[in-house]
Parts: sequence; C-alpha cells; structure tokens
Amino acid sequence: MRNIHTFVCLFLMMLPTAMAGQDLSTNTLGEEEYVIVPSKFDSSFIEALRQKHAGNIAESIELLKKCYELNPQSAIVSFELGNLYLQQKEPAVGLSYIQNAVRFDPSNYFYQDKLAVVLKAYNRIPESIEVLERMLLLLPDKDNVLYELAQLYARIGENEKSIEKFNLLEKRIGLNRAISYGKSEQYILLGKPKKAHKELDAMLQKTPTDISLWIAKGNIELDRGKLKKAAAFYQKASDINAESGYVHLSWARYYELIGDNEKSEQYICKLFGAADLPFQDKLDYLELIASYYGRRTDAVEKMHAVFISLLEANSTEYLAHKLYAQFLIDQQNFPVAMEHLYSAALLQPDCFECWATLVELHHTNGNVDEAYRIVLEGLDAMPNQPALTYYAAVFAMSKGEKDTSLQYVLQLIEHTEPEDATFGELNRLAYAMLVDVYLRNKEDYPKALDACQDAIRLNTGNYMVLNNCAYTMGLTNTTLEEAERLSAKTLEGDPLNTTYLDTYAYILLKQKRYDEALFFIEKAVEYSKNDQERSVIFEHYGDILYFSQQPEKAVEMWEKAANKSDEITLILQQKINKKKYVE
Repeated sequence: MRNIHTFVCLFLMMLPTAMAGQDLSTNTLGEEEYVIVPSKFDSSFIEALRQKHAGNIAESIELLKKCYELNPQSAIVSFELGNLYLQQKEPAVGLSYIQNAVRFDPSNYFYQDKLAVVLKAYNRIPESIEVLERMLLLLPDKDNVLYELAQLYARIGENEKSIEKFNLLEKRIGLNRAISYGKSEQYILLGKPKKAHKELDAMLQKTPTDISLWIAKGNIELDRGKLKKAAAFYQKASDINAESGYVHLSWARYYELIGDNEKSEQYICKLFGAADLPFQDKLDYLELIASYYGRRTDAVEKMHAVFISLLEANSTEYLAHKLYAQFLIDQQNFPVAMEHLYSAALLQPDCFECWATLVELHHTNGNVDEAYRIVLEGLDAMPNQPALTYYAAVFAMSKGEKDTSLQYVLQLIEHTEPEDATFGELNRLAYAMLVDVYLRNKEDYPKALDACQDAIRLNTGNYMVLNNCAYTMGLTNTTLEEAERLSAKTLEGDPLNTTYLDTYAYILLKQKRYDEALFFIEKAVEYSKNDQERSVIFEHYGDILYFSQQPEKAVEMWEKAANKSDEITLILQQKINKKKYVE
C-alpha cells in the first residue's frame, strides 16, 4: 500500500518525472554502471517538493542534491535545482542545472523555454536565440517561439531576420497588430518607410478605426520631418477619437515641433484627463512635465492645471491625491494639501507616508487634537505600525491619558526590536518613554527604576534618559552615587540645561551635600525661562534652603513654586502649611 501511495503522489506532483523515460533500476553514464534505489529517490524527491511548497528552500535544495547523487541524469531534478538556485540569486549555478535538464531531456519544451528565458534575462541574447531556434526545429508549431525570436533578432539589430520570423508567424496566424507593428518598426530601422506604411495599411484594411495605427503612421512621417503628412494621419486618429490620450500626446509632440508651445501644452494638460491612457503612463509623463515646467516662471500655475486634469479623470487613484498634496505642500498650501492627503489615506489605508505627513502638518499647525485623531485612525488601518504607535504614545502622554500612553509604549516595545534597521530607534525611544511614563504620569517609582536598566543600556548617549533615571534614583534614595554619575554626565553634555542642573542639585541634596546643591540650584533658577519649569526648580530650591538652615527663605521659595504652578501638589501645599520639608 505504501508503494502505491508513493507512486500516485509522484504522478500527481510532478508528471514530467514519469515522462522522462529513465530506467529506475540501472543506468549507465559513460563506461560506469550504477544502481538507482527507487525508494530513496522517490521519497527524497517528494519531500523536496513538499519543502519547496512550504517555503523551506534550503531544505529542498539539500534533498534534491541527494536525488541528484542517486540519479545524476534525472532531468527533473536538475530542473528543480536550477529553479531554486535562480530563486536564491545564484545565476551561474542555476543556469548550469537548467542546461543539464535540457541536455538530459532535449525534447522537453518547458526545459528549453526556461533556458531561453534565463539566458535572455542575463542579456545573453545570441545564446537565447540559439536555444529558441533549436526549439523551433523540435516544436515547429509553437507560435510564441517564432514571436520571441522575432523580438530577439530585433533587439540585436538583426532586422531582416526579425522580419523573416514575423512573416512566418503572420502566414501561420494571419494579420495581427503586434506583428504589423513589429515589422513596421524593423522597416523603419532599415530605412524603408514605404514598407513600414504598407504593413500598417494592411492592418488598417482589417481595423480602420484603430487609432494607434493612424498614430503610428503619423509618427513615421513626423520623424522624417514630413509635418503636413504627419498632421493628416493624426487628424485621422482625432476624427475617430478626439478624447484619446494617445491622440493628445501625438498633437502635443507635433505642435512642439512646429514651435506652437501654447497648443502643445494644452494637449499635454488634456492627456492627463484622458480615460484611455493607463494611470502609470500618466505618472511617467507627469515626472517629465514637472521637470520641463520646473525651468519656467509660470511653473506653479501650469502644474496646478495638470494636477486638476489628472484628478478629474483619476479621482480614485490614491497616488494622484498624494502627489498633488506633495506639490501643494511645496507651495505651502497646507489646508488643501491635507484634504488630498486624507483622501489618499482613505483610498490606500496602508499608505503610512500619508498618515504620517497628515499628523506632522496638523501638529505643526498647533492642532494636536486633530493630529491625535489622525494617528488613531491610521492605527485602525495599520495596527501596530511602529511610528504611528509612537505618535499615539506621545499624544496620549501630552493629554494626560496615563494608562493609554503606557499601553502604546508597551505595544511599541512588543512589536519592535532595538537592532531593527528600520524601527530600532523607535524601540530605544520606547524604553526611554517607559521611564518617563512610570516616573511622571504614573508616579510608579519602582517600575520607573526597573525600566531604567534597559533604557540606559539602549540609550547611552540620550541625556534626557540619563537625567530621568538619575532623578528616579534620587526619588527612591537608591544608588545615589550612580545617580550622581549619570546626572553629571548630562551636565557634561549640556551644562546650561536647567532640568539637568535641577536634577543634579536634587541628588546632591539627597547626599546631604547642601552647599554644592545650593550652587547648582541657583544656576538652575538663573537659567530657567518659563513658569512651569521654575515651579519645580523653586520647590527644590526651597528644599535645599530648608536643609541649609534657612527655613524662612525656604517657605518663600515654596510659595513662589506654588504661584508659578498651574496645579499645586499635595506635598508642596503641606510644605507651605507646615513650614517645613515634607517627603
């Protein structure tokens, strides 16, 4: 029963193995005779295919190599190995195995075709042609082989041979637009415009309303400098479909050549609104037009018209809105830019750049609530996106949403790694924020202290992290020497920073080094600029004065701290009421 199952699987999974015609009991390579063990070969081959389909390429290659050792002349094994090595970006090894497969089974169309494709991909065109010519002898009914040969001969400048292959194909399948175009192009390269026209005319007899053929005829004459003839052919196309983007493009080129730039630009603008021109083609033209208009004084006005035309015809293309928004940002037209960015984000919810730019614009304009709303909407579309999660944590913290900010910080840590090339910096910032959240928002000093271990390790040069951790150590009266070392390091990097001066003074206070503490807190008072900053500094100033045997002046500083603060803490109020230091 097991053997029946094995061979049924083999037949279903890889029919070419059965067709290879190999004797699985014995085989001969030159003078040497060797024995093939069917069960080992079959089981290894089936497992190799299973591993390949599971995405385990390395394991599949090893198993196929084992099969190759058991039967070095198995075409299917060489073919599979070749494909996998090509997939692994090892072209030389992959190509050699594909060549083996062709040598072992020269009548197999798929092997020959793969070899031709690989050779073409690596620009070995003559060799690819050689393989295709061999295929044509073996399989003369393959129309696609003839067409590919015609294309490759054209690519290496063998125009006559290209036409010969196109003619053979045309005799077989009849008039065809691709063939007529191909032959026409080769005749133009050979300097035979009349024959090029003849090919297109033959096709026009069959499809007289095909505007691309009339445009092609116009292009032949335009390139020859026969402008009136070119215009006549373009007019034929225009009579059939005046709104075609291809017609607009032809007229734009024509009017540019005769020096009528105004009309040329009118047609350029029209082509972006054409329904028959692929959107990607419009984007390619947009880049060229932007470069062209960039040298003009009326560039902004012209590009506005182009974008409006593009959006009218492609209102559901997110990239049209995004590109227009970028253009508007350059013109500092932020309100309209934000409208189009939001449209782009709704059309393409995974457009991170759309969400991030929107957040930045709203935040820059002082609209923090709207920036926060956009971040949350972006996270609904892109859950756990690290940058958006970081923004959410920052905004939640600024709005006093303590639990929410903590949730986002922990989420960011969970979904990023510090070594990650893209989001490693955000991971490190998340650990820094974790200290801040526990310290200031949650007032959970033990957890803040625990978080400091990772935060300091990952942010050795981040003075704010060092300051926060030093302050946390001071608050918890733990490792005060380490706290002083960290705080001193921040002052080495930024000696006039009032926050760092305040922290250093506070740690010296905890170490009972009151004179030194007084010196640094007075420097902090001297350099402080805003009331909120001064409130904390004045409170610590009062603490230091109290322990410096100046209780009356201490109360005066505590009262100043209360006057500078929007919200008086319970401890500060107790200090003022009791006129003494309170922990």
